[in-house]
Amino acid sequence: MPLKRKEIELDISLHCQVSRSRIAHPDEPEDFVLSVDSEIWGTPDPTVELSDNVDRDVLLGKLMFYLVQVGSALGYNRELDFAFDAHQETTEAGFAIFDMANEEFHPLVQEMFPHASPTGDILLLHRLTIHPLARGKRLGLAVLHRVIEDWSKGCSLVVMKPFPLQFEADADRKADWTDLKLGTFSPSQGMAFERLRKYYQHLGFKRIGQTDYFALCPDNIRPSTKRLRISNSISVPLANLDSLPSGRV
Repeated sequence: MPLKRKEIELDISLHCQVSRSRIAHPDEPEDFVLSVDSEIWGTPDPTVELSDNVDRDVLLGKLMFYLVQVGSALGYNRELDFAFDAHQETTEAGFAIFDMANEEFHPLVQEMFPHASPTGDILLLHRLTIHPLARGKRLGLAVLHRVIEDWSKGCSLVVMKPFPLQFEADADRKADWTDLKLGTFSPSQGMAFERLRKYYQHLGFKRIGQTDYFALCPDNIRPSTKRLRISNSISVPLANLDSLPSGRV
């Protein structure tokens, strides 16, 4: 008698929706920042028979990031701080890496990334969420690796501020608190921050001094998918598949 399948392999795909303000004649900071909302989807093998209440596509997580088009802003004779003034997240990141008065990287950033140009674009990774069933499988690393590959062309730096979701303001009141089971995460801020930072350092991110920001230069050699131990698919328990959000909008 054949063994009953306990897990199912899901092929991973990333679907991005880009938001831009005006198409022509950029006048506002938002016109120089692309806001990208991404969804991480898993698709079972079409030959596998599933129960009627399980969709073929299941939502495994989300990623939100920004592309600050520094080169375009400077081309329109806008000051550097103007380009980063679109959102609180971009403003804070901009001041963490730039000396805005002189429109140069901070000396420490220049020292860390000597080949990075202050006139290049900046890719800012903002918020990543992974469904509990898909955690512990290096899915976050796989997604960020892909985004850096696809979106960092023309960028001087890729920047992030690793921040455990359970410590966000009013995190326990947000809609995804229960769905993401954030209450099961470590209550120790020190431990949670350190663990998250080490996780992202696998991709080559380095901490900028004593700030909360980490960065990498996409022109530098980065870890391969083999070294990162990431792939195009993950396995999840078949019995729990129907607990994942499904059906693409």
